[in-house]
Amino acid sequence: MASSITDWPKLVKNIYDNLNPGGWVEFQDFDFGFFSDDGTVTEEHHAHKWSKLLFEGCEKFGRDPCPGPKIEGWVRSAGFVDVVSEVYKVPFGPWPKDPHYRDIGMTNLIQMLDGLEGFSLRVFCGIHGWTREEVLVLLAHVRQELKAGTYHSYDKFHVVYAQKP
Repeated sequence: MASSITDWPKLVKNIYDNLNPGGWVEFQDFDFGFFSDDGTVTEEHHAHKWSKLLFEGCEKFGRDPCPGPKIEGWVRSAGFVDVVSEVYKVPFGPWPKDPHYRDIGMTNLIQMLDGLEGFSLRVFCGIHGWTREEVLVLLAHVRQELKAGTYHSYDKFHVVYAQKP
């Protein structure tokens, strides 16, 4: 849901108010970025530049591009109990050695490559004032980096579920 929600605490409170006692709620969202445990992702990468500019643009637009880490707090503040919060590393690309995570990484890479232009144009052109051509050049560099497999990046997927008392 990420940048589509303007007021996450209000949404969570509305769900709480409309849920029957004993009912459960679950949220899933990303702390999107290009994280790396081995130092292969740096600020010099085009993907890092792209994500930083995307986040800045979303925030100027009044949207939170990375709600994942905040969901647990919003759920607790709304009054939910028995809150469980889990974080999963979701790789970009087939770099993991484990076949299961390699498959997940390929799926995540494909959806990222397919969605880059859609994620970017409104923010980069409308907020940052870039031309479409400038955006497409940056995205070509980002795609090239993602496909090269030279860094071991992942994003963090947050799952929070809880019960209304």
